[in-house]
Amino acid sequence: MRPTVLFVGQAPGRRSLFPFMGKSGHALARLLGVQYADMFDRFGLMNIVEEWQGKQGKGDRFDVRGLACRESVTENAAAFRGIVLCGKRVAKACQIDAEYLDVFDFDGKKAMILPHPSGVNRWWNDADDARRARKRLRTFVSRMGKAA
Repeated sequence: MRPTVLFVGQAPGRRSLFPFMGKSGHALARLLGVQYADMFDRFGLMNIVEEWQGKQGKGDRFDVRGLACRESVTENAAAFRGIVLCGKRVAKACQIDAEYLDVFDFDGKKAMILPHPSGVNRWWNDADDARRARKRLRTFVSRMGKAA
């Protein structure tokens, strides 16, 4: 089965060059209800920035000034039906202003913003928010798989 959804992250972690390796990837796989290893075959995964940019506070530094993020995501999303932007900082870098879990148009594709799965965002501390995110994400992915 061909992947129908592209997940867009910030940058790789310190120990990997690939998107969603490690803690964030495992959290994303749990949210999707798939095995971690299967996630890489079932979904498209990309980062806006190709190299880890170092630490900043509790999270990682994410400086995208001067990058053509939206164009890069649009180009990479050509083969997919839907896009999930992981984190408000990724959405902002793509010039998107929407709320978590809202579905919106992204250059002709359906898209949504998921709170970044790293766990740094306190949004995940609320069990109801986490359940709602899991349900909305799985519904979005299912609908993209059924789209003609």
